[in-house]
Amino acid sequence: MVRIFGHRLGNCHWLDQIAGTELEAGEDATAVTLTPELLETESPQCFPYATTEAIKILVDQDPSDIDLSGLAELVEQAAILFTGNYDLNLSGLDSISDEAARGLSKHTGTLDLSGLKILSFGAAEHLAQHKGSLNLGSLTEISDEVAQALSKHHGTLTLTGLTSLSDTAAEALSKHDGEVELPDFDGEEDDGDAEEDEEDEE
Repeated sequence: MVRIFGHRLGNCHWLDQIAGTELEAGEDATAVTLTPELLETESPQCFPYATTEAIKILVDQDPSDIDLSGLAELVEQAAILFTGNYDLNLSGLDSISDEAARGLSKHTGTLDLSGLKILSFGAAEHLAQHKGSLNLGSLTEISDEVAQALSKHHGTLTLTGLTSLSDTAAEALSKHDGEVELPDFDGEEDDGDAEEDEEDEE
């Protein structure tokens, strides 16, 4: 289900007329689906759905970046169109299928999937083939298997949303070719120790 909020994604004034409504996947989706015709007048990031024809037009324009941060779902047929070297913002997705992740593996450049809440082992394996920065900043946990898969990625890997990380996962990520951005687990512990030391001194 997709809940529509007016002005949630930049200058999307046309959404005011349907703001606050809820749509089941496919239900009245034409009202909020990016089409080639709408590309002429509206911002791509405003739409939770997009046709493969519209996405192909965006890719064929040889862009430096594509902002589809409003997309709530990504099907494989659309994902495979994202080839080439440009920044791609898909931060509105909270989940991704293994098939869609496989399609994105051919993309080069910054890939923003910072809205993902879960990531399967299969999807992680495919995303690891992506070349460029990969932002998975909303994941709060990853399995050892997912960490092992992501360790094969080349480029900056952002995992700043993690609340914990096993020793096995940490060891796997240490072999990653590129910078891995993680929460400062040690720093948080140090801050706590510092506070205790100050109390002891008093």
